[in-house]
Amino acid sequence: MKPYLVVHPAAGTLYAITLVGWALIELHQSVQRREGATQLDPSTRGAGRLIYGAVAILAVTLVVSALTIVPAAVIRPSVVAFAIGMVILWAGLGLRFCAFKTLGASVPSRHSASTSRSKS
Repeated sequence: MKPYLVVHPAAGTLYAITLVGWALIELHQSVQRREGATQLDPSTRGAGRLIYGAVAILAVTLVVSALTIVPAAVIRPSVVAFAIGMVILWAGLGLRFCAFKTLGASVPSRHSASTSRSKS
């Protein structure tokens, strides 16, 4: 059984466009600066990017090869499973984007420490 994304190129294209859009939203958020936050040193930032990239590549590889690895995981009908999955993915992306817009600079996209917090 071939994955639905392979059998139907339009679905694969839609999925790829969604992933690229998600990556662009995350990239835009990652370059935002927060007032009063101390920046991480370059070695920590580089290691974080390396780990994030490795996990992202592993996740996409597992998603694409999951049906080949575990054929019993096929959900019938495939078009319904794909549609439900895309709706859930878009809803999650919409919620994340809404959080960025609503909360603004309060949403950290990377680890940083605020110097303006009072100590108790």
